[in-house]
Amino acid sequence: MTETPETPPLLGDLDFAYRVYEPADEAGPVLVLLHGSGVDETVLVPLAREIAPQARLMAVRGRVVQDGSRRWFTRITPTAFDQESIRKEARAFARFLPRLAKREGFALGAATDTPAAASSADDGMGKPAGSAGGASGEKVPLPTAPAVAGIPWFQELVNQAPEGSVLKVPAGSYSGPVVVNKPLTIEAQGQVIIDGGGKGTVFVLDTSGAVLRGVHLTNSGGSHDSDDACLNVRGDRNVVDQVRITNCLFGIDLKQSNDNKLTRNYIRSKPFDLGLRGDGVRLWYSKNNLLEGNEIEDSRDMVAWYSDHNVFRNNVSRRSRYSIHFMFAHENTVEGNRFYDNAVGVYLMYTNGAYIRNNTISHATGATGMAVGLKEASNTVIEGNEILYCSTGIGTDLSPFEPGSKTEVRKNRFAFNGVAVSFVSDREG
Repeated sequence: MTETPETPPLLGDLDFAYRVYEPADEAGPVLVLLHGSGVDETVLVPLAREIAPQARLMAVRGRVVQDGSRRWFTRITPTAFDQESIRKEARAFARFLPRLAKREGFALGAATDTPAAASSADDGMGKPAGSAGGASGEKVPLPTAPAVAGIPWFQELVNQAPEGSVLKVPAGSYSGPVVVNKPLTIEAQGQVIIDGGGKGTVFVLDTSGAVLRGVHLTNSGGSHDSDDACLNVRGDRNVVDQVRITNCLFGIDLKQSNDNKLTRNYIRSKPFDLGLRGDGVRLWYSKNNLLEGNEIEDSRDMVAWYSDHNVFRNNVSRRSRYSIHFMFAHENTVEGNRFYDNAVGVYLMYTNGAYIRNNTISHATGATGMAVGLKEASNTVIEGNEILYCSTGIGTDLSPFEPGSKTEVRKNRFAFNGVAVSFVSDREG
């Protein structure tokens, strides 16, 4: 960090060192800033000033120094963390925060981001909007009222259908929200629209062994605080086939959901600026899922967090940010996809084992445009791909990372790219 005359002093007599940045005019809310790995407490100050110019800023410094970089807890490998370090630092921060609030004269509630308060409104499901899709470890409450007046409520059809039955839905428009909490086969043949009324999540599969086919889900809420989506999946062995998703913040959101099949779906986000859209598909701690033959347009990312052994096959993605972004997700397969006009094709961060085969990735342009990116990724196979008209074809950053691992790049075709392959490392030797 380079200090300037405007940089306040570093205060180090509590559990964590910190700096206090006062606003130029009358003080408003308090923001507590926690930096990322490898930087320090000053890095978020410019962004916080832009977002909330009247805020008092409490910029806190992580205590762990590893490989010359500051962190909040000790990392063993890119995908493994010292559990005792996590517990120790979390306990220390829990002690520190109320002491900081007392010393600097603010209530902890004053340090809460204001959009979180907005998410406390009831969303019709009997819980605040922030839990509309259900936390991954709890059952989703049944909705109590339709979101759109004057049209039939789809939830009533679900309630009347016996468990394990086939629900053949008459053509027409229906209101959401909908929660399916029992195995059902829902067949709509592309002639059924379910409208979320612009509030919360439209449809939740909170069961295992269900089939949802041929419906059109539309008009979710627009809140990132509550992860408003067209479809949440909270179970295993479900089939989502030929579902059309439009005007929804997030498209399909899987949390702790395994062995599902998402096939032949169309997904399009809300018409927001790129960074404000939701993800077309998001997997979180979800394994052994098949995503095949889907089309995603004008979304943000398709992303897999902590999700292993999934297959992404024969999908199409256009005009989004990351076609697929893997974070701490291992042994995934990406094959036969076509990715056009996205900022990045496939990006691997802190992964071990990924197979990127026989894809076409083109027109990933712009200063950071990249067909395939690797950040501290190990045991990656990149084979048989067409990489065309990208700023960078393959970009590697500290990859392979694990000792004894390797990255295999073979039988790809690079054409009309700014740089075919780029190797980057911030370490010597």
